[in-house]
Amino acid sequence: MGNNFSYTNLEETPESDDEKKQLEKQIEHEEDKEPVRPNVFSWISMHWIQELIRKGNKRALESNDLFPVDCVLPSEQLIEMLENAWNEEVLKASCVKGKKPKLWRALINMHGVGAYLLALLLNLLTVLMSVAQPIFLSFILSHLMLYGVDESIYMVYIFIFIIFLLVILMAVLETFFIKEACTFAVHFRSSLVGLTLKKVCR
Repeated sequence: MGNNFSYTNLEETPESDDEKKQLEKQIEHEEDKEPVRPNVFSWISMHWIQELIRKGNKRALESNDLFPVDCVLPSEQLIEMLENAWNEEVLKASCVKGKKPKLWRALINMHGVGAYLLALLLNLLTVLMSVAQPIFLSFILSHLMLYGVDESIYMVYIFIFIIFLLVILMAVLETFFIKEACTFAVHFRSSLVGLTLKKVCR
């Protein structure tokens, strides 16, 4: 008697293996096509560049592999922002007798006062941390000169650890401050040059 059900071992053919390999390569290639978008921790540790180097070892890098520079806006958008801010400044100046529109006020209104206050705060914290480091160093020297290596030597290690944290934080804050300052400079230059050319062409 024959069995109603026949069981056969399904072995993959060479063609199916080749298709699988091609599919895996295609998926891997599409994943490699995605641009690297670093987060805050990746920015600090520079871990994002390792992923870029890994892609560069596999194939030639393309412009799509690099993440877009979100902090630098397109020139058309910057020109429009400055033009709108300037029109608002002219409108405000026309409502007050004897008041003249100022370009620097229009530039400030492009990003808002909060963006400049944030950059100022970052710079202020950087300065304060650079001042605090020698103060804690003086605490260490004073403790060693007065007490030497005694039972409270752990205070010296605490001060050393605080100085280490201040150095790390100062470097991070200074990096973000320079980034903000360079962004403002690029935005100002692009918007001013673009708006000038736009007025001349008219």
